[in-house]
Amino acid sequence: MKTLKHLLALLTFAVAPPLAAMPGPGDPLNRNPTPGIIFEDVSILIEIDPTEPSAVTFTATDATALIDDSSTGINGGVSLIGLFAPGFVVDNALISGTLTPSGAGVDYTFAAGGVDPVGATNLNLRGTTFDFNNPGANAQAFATDQAAFTGSATIDLTGATFVGPIGTIGDIIVGNGTSGSGLTIGQFQIVPEPASLTLLALGLMALPRRRR
Repeated sequence: MKTLKHLLALLTFAVAPPLAAMPGPGDPLNRNPTPGIIFEDVSILIEIDPTEPSAVTFTATDATALIDDSSTGINGGVSLIGLFAPGFVVDNALISGTLTPSGAGVDYTFAAGGVDPVGATNLNLRGTTFDFNNPGANAQAFATDQAAFTGSATIDLTGATFVGPIGTIGDIIVGNGTSGSGLTIGQFQIVPEPASLTLLALGLMALPRRRR
């Protein structure tokens, strides 16, 4: 079923309008793979459904990280690069649900990003401040042999303009710009809601078959 979901998402994106120009690939914080093109080093770790702006859904896949990285705890979290169009600000929005990074015993609880209204387009997912009495619960330990994230969560992103349509792919890096390695562990992808998938599937089934 998941394979069908990915296939339909890519089919939907094939007829979507192109993205606006984004910053170049030189800086890892601005690296944004071209949507619709599948690279050998792409690993979709989180699927994002923005259908309901007040409860945008972030769902972990079973994909593994592209590299091993434990450079920052959950208080540094991870950042989704180039998710928004410039100008949107997220100031410690609460995360509802159980989106948990690999190796950590606690979930992400806050989302922040876009504090620079001119050019910031990233979303940082993080947990509470580091607990020195229980460091194991705050660890992030991404590895190439286990799912990078588990669970799903929702975030109120009312007013956000996402950088692209269904099928858009962007990098997930370790850290928040001031902590963490800033290395890419995988990608996120904007996906259609289940209802859209159903309609698309019905439409594909209704297409007339070519006679031989």
